[in-house]
Amino acid sequence: MCDYLHGGTERVTDMISAALLRRGVCKIVLLAFRFTDQTRARATAIGYDVVELGNGDECEYHGEETTRIVADAVRRKSIDTLVMAIEPVPCVPLLRSLIPSGVRLILHLHSQPLWEVKSKLEFGRYLAKKSGSGVKLAKWYALKTFKENWLGRYSRRYKRVYRRVYSEVDGIVVLCDSYRRIMSGILHYDGDGDDFKVMPVYNPIDLGVYAEERCVPKEKEVLYVGRFSYVDKRVDRLVRIWKRVEDLHPEWVLKLVGIGPEEDSLRDLADELGLKNVRFCGYSADPREHYATASIFCLTSAFEGWGMVLVEAMASGVVPMAFDCSAGVHELLEDGRGVLVKPFDEEEYALRLAELMDNEDMRHGHTALYPDFVKRFDVGKVADEWIRIFGLSARLFHLR
Repeated sequence: MCDYLHGGTERVTDMISAALLRRGVCKIVLLAFRFTDQTRARATAIGYDVVELGNGDECEYHGEETTRIVADAVRRKSIDTLVMAIEPVPCVPLLRSLIPSGVRLILHLHSQPLWEVKSKLEFGRYLAKKSGSGVKLAKWYALKTFKENWLGRYSRRYKRVYRRVYSEVDGIVVLCDSYRRIMSGILHYDGDGDDFKVMPVYNPIDLGVYAEERCVPKEKEVLYVGRFSYVDKRVDRLVRIWKRVEDLHPEWVLKLVGIGPEEDSLRDLADELGLKNVRFCGYSADPREHYATASIFCLTSAFEGWGMVLVEAMASGVVPMAFDCSAGVHELLEDGRGVLVKPFDEEEYALRLAELMDNEDMRHGHTALYPDFVKRFDVGKVADEWIRIFGLSARLFHLR
């Protein structure tokens, strides 16, 4: 992983690993680029064997040097199963050649399949927007979107990469069954076959942690928790949407919890739009206090693998809504559990948000579905799935 406990991927990895340690089923060696004194002490207290790979500011995560450092750690620590929680795509063939033949490689894909394509397009849009040049923005639309939407250039490229990686690993863990079916199409592989190495496992949540928040009386608060980044999270959309509803709902407040490179731009946008009821709450290591009092949770991402914040919101009795931007988000919010909005219609989003703000009975109708639904994400059940995966990957390994 990158920075221990820095982001969602790291927190999920930590939660699963700690649960496995508590079961006593395996030893955990944690390979990460950076630890602070505090996070290193925490990791050691949990019982991890910690290996710091180097300074992430100076190391290329996917470079040859880093791959060799990881391979050396695998040999020194006698690791028999390496779970890759960051995108190791360029280095997998080299890694396979450097580690002992008996070591199993499992890729844990923490986003939607082919997220790289969406990221590439959104990053191009971001650069064009930041340049302030209408010509560059027009060029981006003319070239980048044409290459993908009409020619499928980027999708074809990354599909080839996925197939290469699939041939080198012993298993790929995806976030839900919908992604397993998508991967079957990408890989041109029968997804119903017993030898298909793609396995769905939900990200976990500690339900006990959020039990109290569910019982707290909800205030007239709309909440966002996450990074302030343009390429994926697109919080600017939420700020513009809030402009459409604020004047008609003066008693409601929008709380933005997080930090990131877009914070100054978002503050400027809120000022430019003359918004009065937007609060920038800063980073929170434990956002439960915000979930506890919120009535509605809003996500306006360009792409989203799963959105654990949506599950956290449901576990806290908060109604989530989001653009229907991925199969994972759809699977979470379908069947009346949340509000799904056509991508990326800000006017429709504002109308649906206003409807939810105005109708407490509607909100209660959503939240009544959550206690049973969120049980499937319990960390104990997810740990059971990983134990099954390790056994299954071992069986598939012998078929390679």
